[in-house]
Amino acid sequence: MTYRLIAADDTTTRPTADEQFVLLYPGGGEMVVAPDRTGLVEALIPGYEDLGDDQESTEEALYQRYLAARNIAAQVSETIFASLVSEGKVDYADYTEDELNTIMPHGAFEPSPPFVGEWTDRVPLVLIRTNYAPFSALDVPEGNVLFVDPYSETTFLDSLDNLGLIKVLVREDSDVDA
Repeated sequence: MTYRLIAADDTTTRPTADEQFVLLYPGGGEMVVAPDRTGLVEALIPGYEDLGDDQESTEEALYQRYLAARNIAAQVSETIFASLVSEGKVDYADYTEDELNTIMPHGAFEPSPPFVGEWTDRVPLVLIRTNYAPFSALDVPEGNVLFVDPYSETTFLDSLDNLGLIKVLVREDSDVDA
């Protein structure tokens, strides 16, 4: 394991000089400190730390991020839809079964067919970036679309940060790119 968890209310423990990255969860809880982005991803994906450095492990790491992205996209989609229904901004009855299946995919083990085209509904689609060009022949959807991007550890963490699920910080005195 190349990361450490520090309780959010711990005001005395600080990252070491080697721990260049910090991952915060909105709403408090623990923070994760690690020397690199790999350590942060290890904290988010069970078993990720067991992967090696060879080509096969690199492909397995991408696959593990992809599975996590599918699950995250499904959970975020459901949460957004439920929030909008709860707030009275959308009515569940106004959607067909096909529309609901597009908005809320079936999770990590039953992916919905990738959406193509323009999405104009007030409920955003949360999609997997690597399902689209340049990673596949499908054009990138336009409109009210959010992405989880498992292509690399950096794009994965950045996409979770953009969705507001985590906040990734890099030490100011770090020699790595933010």
